[in-house]
Amino acid sequence: MCPPRSPGAVGTNPNARGFTLIEMMVVLALVALVSGVVALSIRPSPQQQLGLEAERLALWLEAVRSQSRGLGQIMQVRVDASGAQILGPRSDTSPGARLSWLYDDTLPVAVVTLTLGPEPILPPQQLLLTSRTDGRTRVQVGTRGLGPWAAQ
Repeated sequence: MCPPRSPGAVGTNPNARGFTLIEMMVVLALVALVSGVVALSIRPSPQQQLGLEAERLALWLEAVRSQSRGLGQIMQVRVDASGAQILGPRSDTSPGARLSWLYDDTLPVAVVTLTLGPEPILPPQQLLLTSRTDGRTRVQVGTRGLGPWAAQ
């Protein structure tokens, strides 16, 4: 027959060993800290950076194209090493008149001036983005005229 148990000791074994709540919290905090440091230290490759810049530029050019249609006038955009900028009298008052590169090593292969008119069909236009650190990596941004601007 088993000896009677006291009410506070139900299911406890005095020889059982385990982790305390404090030990578990310390381990979880260390794992979170290490994973955060690792996640922040991983940088995207030059190809990924250019892809992101090309997508941003294509979306921005579509927004400027829509703005041109809404105003009913031709707008020109200059793309250079510092980013893209609307040229002309509305360049200071237009919302989003400038797009700066997210990554400092992004630049176009050549300085380009693009024409975005109020007509729905534009002449085909394109430009190439490259990386200063890796000149072999290039991404093309363009439109065939009828379709939207896209990174290719």
